[in-house]
Amino acid sequence: MASPKSNKNSTTSNDLVKKRQADPERVRNFELAPYLVNLIGQEPFYSRILRSMTKIETDKVPTAGVNTTYEKFNLYWNREFLASLTDREIVGVLKHECLHLLYDHTTNRKRDPHLIWNYATDLSINTLLDPNELPSGGLIPGQHLPALTPDEKVDMTPDKLDRYQKMSNLIASLPRDKSADWYFEKLMSDETIQDMMQQMQDFEKELQDLLGQMDDHDGWGELSEDEQAQVQQRIKELLKDAYQECSNSQRWGSVPQSLQRQIKALLHSEISWQDVLKRFIGFTNRNERTSTVTRLNRKYPGVHPGIQKEYRPKIAVYVDESGSVPDTALEKFFGELNSLSSLCNFTLFKFDTEVDTDNKVEFKQGQKKMDLKRTRTGGTDFNAPTKHANDNNKLYDGLIIMTDGGASKPQFSRLRRCYVLCPGTQLDFGDNNIEQRDFLVKMK
Repeated sequence: MASPKSNKNSTTSNDLVKKRQADPERVRNFELAPYLVNLIGQEPFYSRILRSMTKIETDKVPTAGVNTTYEKFNLYWNREFLASLTDREIVGVLKHECLHLLYDHTTNRKRDPHLIWNYATDLSINTLLDPNELPSGGLIPGQHLPALTPDEKVDMTPDKLDRYQKMSNLIASLPRDKSADWYFEKLMSDETIQDMMQQMQDFEKELQDLLGQMDDHDGWGELSEDEQAQVQQRIKELLKDAYQECSNSQRWGSVPQSLQRQIKALLHSEISWQDVLKRFIGFTNRNERTSTVTRLNRKYPGVHPGIQKEYRPKIAVYVDESGSVPDTALEKFFGELNSLSSLCNFTLFKFDTEVDTDNKVEFKQGQKKMDLKRTRTGGTDFNAPTKHANDNNKLYDGLIIMTDGGASKPQFSRLRRCYVLCPGTQLDFGDNNIEQRDFLVKMK
């Protein structure tokens, strides 16, 4: 949210506050500072993130929310809302806001409808939190919505009761540990949501009435591309500081090991992807043309329109997930992929003796992925990604194979091919025996 302001998407958040009225005296005496102090000892990782935020109390946000501006990270909080929660739920809300920042939800592009994107981002991070720490409106994959009380049912039409049950079943059917993009696609493909979007003029209000919303996401994704890149770099530096503090002290609080590994992978970067991409560009025919105007020239006075070509190779990346590739190597690979995503779009496939096309991941420029799970455990066959790329040569300009090198020499590739070897490994068929137009990158 760019600034604390009321908006049409806040109706249910206000209703959420009304459902659990805080004691007036608790509201008057409520202070956020004691919770922040306690987190220093109990949750050092989240505490480090929160210390970087400017805390702003406001009644223009009905619950709580985090956003990023070019200058700073902001945490907005509503006194009445936080005072209505248990101590444990207040800690959960603070952790929830930290995770939005960590996963770049505040800086990434908006997806429409934005309310569906809001729910998708919440689903992606709430699996990392204790369900008992989340207040009403905190959606958790694999869990039904709260059971309605008799009084609540009286105020709802039969159609609305039916929609509530369908939404509850939908959330309960979703698996844990998926990305926000994955949950977004699942929500958007749901028949009930599609029917609401087509038949209801204000479907967002109706959907909020059904699902609630535990925090405010207004103003996300409003930075320019240059500002977004700089803010994401600041977030990465903040994560690096938090990671080093917790690693040195061996105190992570409730941060699960899966998230610790994701953060470690995110911070890893040693490959000069600019140089790698330049080598692909020399072999690509794809380009995007933009009109330009040349400078005035004394020899040729006047304005001369021209064409400027921007080469943006379309890359397919294949990560070797065979049993010989350890999880530590996969962490390094995924860290490098996040670095590559700052420069271009690409498509990721996992492979062993076959390419896993069911779980491909589209990396958009500037968008990080932190929840990439292993899906393969077999042997290694470099022919699998090479054949897949050859069969899709009209979609891609080159392929990158990230591997430990444990396979025989593959067939000829129609596209330029880059091998990226994890530390301490070499190609079984010899590093010097790759095709003339292919090239090799070794991680240290």
